Amino acid sequence: MAKLNEYSPSLFEPTIAPEQSTFGETVEATIGLRFMPFIDNALTGARFANVERDPDYDWEADLGDYTEYASDLYQSKNAEEMAARKATIDRSIERRRVLSESTFLTQLGAGLFDPINFIALPLGGPSVGVLRSAIRVGVGSAIVEGTAQAVNLQLDAVKTVEEATIETAGTAIFGAALGSLVSIPVTRQAAARDATNAADLELMGMANRIGNLQGLTPEQIRNPTPRADRPLAEVDDVELQSRIDSFEAEAVEADSIGATQIASDLRTEARSFRNEAGIRELEDMDVDLEDPFNIASSWFTNSVFYRAVSTPMKRTLQGDYPSAVKEIFLRSFGDNGILTSLASIGLPSPQSVAIRSAVRQGQWVRANDELTKIWASETNASPSSRLDINLSDVARTVTRSDNTFRSWLTSVNERRILGDKNVSDAELRASSIITKYFEEGGGRLENRGLLGTARGMTRQVEMLEVELTNLRSSLTGVRLKSPERDMVEGRIRTLEARVESANRMRDRPDGPEPREPFNPRFFDKPAIRRDRDGFFRVLYKWFEENPFIYRLDEAGNPTKVELSVMPEDITARVNQTIDGILGEKDPADLDNLSFGAGRSTHFKARQLDIPNSLAVDFMITDPIAVMKAYASRVEPRFEFSDMFGKNLDSVLFDIERSMVSAGKSQAEINAVMKDYKHMYGRTIGSVLENPDALSIRAGNFLRQAATYSYLGGAGLAAIPDFGRIIMEYDLDSVWKGVQGLADRTRVDMLANEVRMAGEGLDIIKGSAHMRFTEDLTNNIDSDIFNKIQSAFHIFNGLGPLTTIAKQLAGIVDGHQIIDYSIKLSRGELGPQDTIWLLKHGIGEDMARQIARAPYERSENGLYYPNTDAWTDSISIPEINNNQLKLVESNPDGSPVGRMRGNRYVPASYNQTNRTISFDRDYIEGTMFEARAWLDPKVEGVNALPDIFNTPRQWSNFVMLHEVNHSRFSKEDLGFSKDQTVEYENAINDLALKDYREAQTISEETVMQFRAALNSGVLNTIMSGTPADKPIITDGVVHIPMSVASKFGMKEHPNFTGYARIENGFLGFPFQFYSFVLANINKTVGSLAQGTVKNRAIGATTMLGLGYMVLQHRTPDYIWDEMSPQDKFARTFDMSGIAALYSDLFYLSMHTSLALGGPNISNGFLSPKFNQQQNLTDAITGIAGAGPSWTVDTARGVVDFASGNYGEGGKDIVRNLPFARMWFWKDEMNQITNAIAN
Repeated sequence: MAKLNEYSPSLFEPTIAPEQSTFGETVEATIGLRFMPFIDNALTGARFANVERDPDYDWEADLGDYTEYASDLYQSKNAEEMAARKATIDRSIERRRVLSESTFLTQLGAGLFDPINFIALPLGGPSVGVLRSAIRVGVGSAIVEGTAQAVNLQLDAVKTVEEATIETAGTAIFGAALGSLVSIPVTRQAAARDATNAADLELMGMANRIGNLQGLTPEQIRNPTPRADRPLAEVDDVELQSRIDSFEAEAVEADSIGATQIASDLRTEARSFRNEAGIRELEDMDVDLEDPFNIASSWFTNSVFYRAVSTPMKRTLQGDYPSAVKEIFLRSFGDNGILTSLASIGLPSPQSVAIRSAVRQGQWVRANDELTKIWASETNASPSSRLDINLSDVARTVTRSDNTFRSWLTSVNERRILGDKNVSDAELRASSIITKYFEEGGGRLENRGLLGTARGMTRQVEMLEVELTNLRSSLTGVRLKSPERDMVEGRIRTLEARVESANRMRDRPDGPEPREPFNPRFFDKPAIRRDRDGFFRVLYKWFEENPFIYRLDEAGNPTKVELSVMPEDITARVNQTIDGILGEKDPADLDNLSFGAGRSTHFKARQLDIPNSLAVDFMITDPIAVMKAYASRVEPRFEFSDMFGKNLDSVLFDIERSMVSAGKSQAEINAVMKDYKHMYGRTIGSVLENPDALSIRAGNFLRQAATYSYLGGAGLAAIPDFGRIIMEYDLDSVWKGVQGLADRTRVDMLANEVRMAGEGLDIIKGSAHMRFTEDLTNNIDSDIFNKIQSAFHIFNGLGPLTTIAKQLAGIVDGHQIIDYSIKLSRGELGPQDTIWLLKHGIGEDMARQIARAPYERSENGLYYPNTDAWTDSISIPEINNNQLKLVESNPDGSPVGRMRGNRYVPASYNQTNRTISFDRDYIEGTMFEARAWLDPKVEGVNALPDIFNTPRQWSNFVMLHEVNHSRFSKEDLGFSKDQTVEYENAINDLALKDYREAQTISEETVMQFRAALNSGVLNTIMSGTPADKPIITDGVVHIPMSVASKFGMKEHPNFTGYARIENGFLGFPFQFYSFVLANINKTVGSLAQGTVKNRAIGATTMLGLGYMVLQHRTPDYIWDEMSPQDKFARTFDMSGIAALYSDLFYLSMHTSLALGGPNISNGFLSPKFNQQQNLTDAITGIAGAGPSWTVDTARGVVDFASGNYGEGGKDIVRNLPFARMWFWKDEMNQITNAIAN
């Protein structure tokens, strides 16, 4: 029997009554005893992970009085680690002493703060009376406690089996008692615990299944060979598992004696048996391999509490729709925030159009960074910025200097558009960066047939022909039934007509290919309104000199139409054109957008095919504003075409065809088409059809007013996000990430990696507010309101804290993707971690490519992705099953090259630590420009062939040269120590051979890594995505015509079967729900599905941070009066663990009280603020922040006008913009109270 420690709470019986522990000490000891073993072991492990064992250290002699803990201390590598582990044991014993000296009631009260009793919330399922329960506790407590105790037995040297058993039973009893206080029936707890247990078993089974399926292609999994035809068909299940176990046992034994190659060979030999076991399990489960796109099952995702928050994505994935339709939704709009059944069969989630479009944001940010450096150098400003805030530019903006970044850059771009050659070197470099960004974007559009150039139209025809071939082949072989056959035949006729039209447009007679710089043209409507006469003159002259247009005739032929040159006709045409521009609902609509004369994407845009150089005074010429709009509005169109190889109409046809083939009703078809079209509008940033409508503009004004009034402390509310990072990732990875964030020499490179993935841009994009509130505008340029909004969220702390949190999450995420990819490629990754990779879109093949990319690794083991160096680089090979370590700069940021005599050597190999030092900047810069391969610096070394056309090609050769140094010594190649020249020539010959055969890393690998990084950060430091939000949050409602027709409403032309209402007031109740709606999938859903790494520690950290924020935001006189249960319930609400449900609970409580009803907690909890009976408060509480601000302000105005100057003035001042900022909130309260008095 294991020995009980003298301080085990269950046995401690002091003979002398000790001094009683305080309540605070008891709470600290309770939480510490529960979770510090996790944290202490993680920190100790991280601290000594890379420390070699001291060969002279005798751990047994160093045990001293700790001999009973020898089984936990033997792993100490030196005296320092032994001391650290002994200190951990001492702290554990001290916590037991504190608890032993606490009274029963004190321990009971401390139990209220024990997260184990609350962590079961997302695991055990809410009760039927959830809105009448003060807090939902106890559900699943025994299971969670048992799991925690089992782990603690491994981590806490002091804990015994008896102690763990007693504490598990005690927690079960405490949880049940606490649950009864809040009206949760014990029978519901038992059912919830059963559901949790089943869910955990399912997760374990899924994890094992994934491990067995590794190595198979998606096609082999989804369409396996019939069992009778497989090589292991005759091996029964028992023998199959026995062989697998035998191989694994032998591999473990080989590992234990250092025979890693033998272990690897054994696991490779076991792979075919494991694959067979995985396929059999899928067959036995009767898994529908043709429909793996459902949301992975769990008690929560199957419950009404999840499904009640209905979104287009949920309705589709959880609905009875064809698998092909679900796949299209996921590939279009998925955000990898919730696990799908794909992972259960070992397939990665698709990296959707939405995710890949977000990654494209990093490209304009790179251009912005390069342009900032040039501006700073040219205007004597500081180029440095912290968290994307350049203080030099801010100072110049405030003082209205002419040399602000935007004013200088706008001038450069205008001169670029005009073709001005009289520019400085700095302006020329800046102009080149702008041109490069837009030309690369234009090239992508041309490649997908989205640009109206000859090349673009040729590509469009090629894509249409592919689509036609696929449709025609579907009519042969398999007999299609009507109406599907009729649909296909009709679609073929439509596409054939489009091919003919595209061919004619390609050969159009409207002049040569464009020659002016590529530049998306967004008209500056305020500038046009200010100087309509000037714009009129520009257009009049153009129309007068070009009195014709091209129109498509009935046959689709582009026909030249001569226009009248009568002054009154030209005048009418000009005014009609200007009115059309000013009335344009969506200035970024690709069909209307021009990129310069001759570059229109759509034929109708050619009705004003005027060169940009003539209209420059009436265009938005701030290139950053244009780049942001282009990235947000145009790049998604490219990614959509790139994903599907066709346009929106064709994808909609595929959806409708799949639905018809599955026998779905017209109502079901209309519903899924409606959802898809709305999601598409969200993804391309054009969800509103009439953003200039009065209700939309009024709604936006009230939203902004409410934001400025109520979100003064939003930054504080974001602090618990850091606990979400701990919940999501390995603690070892988090610790390394924190160290990386603290490394000032590397933090900029690490943060830049996150920015290149399109995340951590909240300040530079001015989008920090979207974590909490919706933005329903189609603005292109940043008007004064956008700038005020951006400044507000910097001062309230939300922007900076969000950026810091995303940078940390991104650093950890990038490290973990590489770490897991390396382990997966070696067959060493555990099933749960494999699920994590699959969820973020990284399968086994991509993991292998990432594992061999030229990333770097710090001294503490943190991986620096450095993806800028990946594209077109060679894959770094393993040498004797060991990954080579690449170092491109020293820890202090200095070059890694070394001097050899008077010669600088930029690349070298260290045999001892298998490290290649590689000064990439010097190799791809100085050496490439000098064509170093033609003139070797070492006498006798032969010149190389002149085959290196790019800097990256040359650096690839240099890398392979060093790799071959690592493979072959002089002795290996038969050279003596003195034959250095001969040895170098031989190494060069080997490197040339490898260079000609080497495969390089593609842009797609970089994109997939960045997409995984983007989704990882987005799903950790979260805000609502198109996949998270109900349609009504956009201020839009679709009403079925079966209902709408009764009220005289007309069917919407783009939403068959529905009338559409678009009103800015409809989304008011959800204004601050962006984070809350994201939380349902990304936190509660992930907890329920078991895909987060550290449920307990992460939830505890979020609760702790929530408690800290709550205490800071609560006045002392209120805090002192709050009951313990109120403090915990409010802490839970502030933590954001289950944001929607805690928010709805308090909303229900306040609404009930405002309507004169009871406190729904039966007095167990208090409302957040004193709520009197008031019908207006009940209505505005539900209606949202905008109406609430309006009523509060109106009350103040009415009171003031009625002579009640004190209360009226108080209400007015408190609702002024910026009045509730966290740093002067107390002072403002004193001022307003003084006004009231």
